[in-house]
Amino acid sequence: MREFFRLLAASDVHGNRERMDRIIKYLNEEDVDAGVFLGDMTEYKSFYEADRDFYPESLKAATKPFLTTIGNHDTGNNDEIASSFASTKELYEAWMAPSIKYAGPGTTHNGEDCYYYTDFPKQGVRIIVLNQYDHNDRKSDATNYLHRRNHEMYSQRQIDFYINAMTTAPANFGVITCLHNSPGTMIPFNMGYSSEHTYGFMVPSYISESIIPFITNGFINGTKAGKNFEIPTLGSQGQLTANFDFTERGAGEFICYLGGHYHNSMLSRVKDYPNQLMYNVDSAGCDPTTLQYSHFQRDESEEHMDSFADITIDRAKKTVSIKKIGTTLDEYGADRLETKFLY
Repeated sequence: MREFFRLLAASDVHGNRERMDRIIKYLNEEDVDAGVFLGDMTEYKSFYEADRDFYPESLKAATKPFLTTIGNHDTGNNDEIASSFASTKELYEAWMAPSIKYAGPGTTHNGEDCYYYTDFPKQGVRIIVLNQYDHNDRKSDATNYLHRRNHEMYSQRQIDFYINAMTTAPANFGVITCLHNSPGTMIPFNMGYSSEHTYGFMVPSYISESIIPFITNGFINGTKAGKNFEIPTLGSQGQLTANFDFTERGAGEFICYLGGHYHNSMLSRVKDYPNQLMYNVDSAGCDPTTLQYSHFQRDESEEHMDSFADITIDRAKKTVSIKKIGTTLDEYGADRLETKFLY
């Protein structure tokens, strides 16, 4: 088993085909094992107005596994309930179906679940992709589908899937969990690195507590637990339960969370579980609306219009090394080329 796993991570292309094609070009030409797109394939518009053609067209050129995560823009955004998608199946067919082949054997999708995992046996890594805009009522129409930008929500089915994906991960594998937004109670912090990692927000959630970090903590420590969570806005439909038993499996190796959403390069930790780290990738899109949230400068050169990450995980040393590709200048004009952190 190889100790190094090299992953291309990109997010928030917001409908820019040229940027998406350059991401796939990097995937094909560089010595990376796989790629993951961390959500917001489309622009800020309703689900039914979204351009759903450019993304699968770009993926056709990929010669390596390239995984897809659902973003808030991909669902039909904010409180625009009437313009949200009609069902989870509709969302799956638009964004997941073109790339689900990369999920590999043993995953769960059933033609409508927008979450899955895939294994990389040579490197000993399992990547779990979650959908933070899931609903307990999988058949709900647009008038009942509760979705707000920045807020996470999961069905019980997805929670059970996450527990199973953690439980069945081979004993000698490390796990990466991909989301678009951060899980609730993630906070940005400065680990002694540059100002690049001090931007961000406390993440709001529909859920009463941090259910994903709670499960991840049980995986890390190889423990058994059962706890009830709730989505208060859903009443009796908003009850979630995290029941797991990792004792037989034993302590697990959790590498980190990966996400996007903030249009900034940001390192965070979970407030109640400081050993769980998350890296948010800067926005790949470069339209004025997208860039207004970013502290990275981009000039007119082709290379500096790119912004994504080349991530190398050294499982022997338990380090994650992040090299920014494309734009490397922040608002202060200092180079931001590479960051390493210990997990």
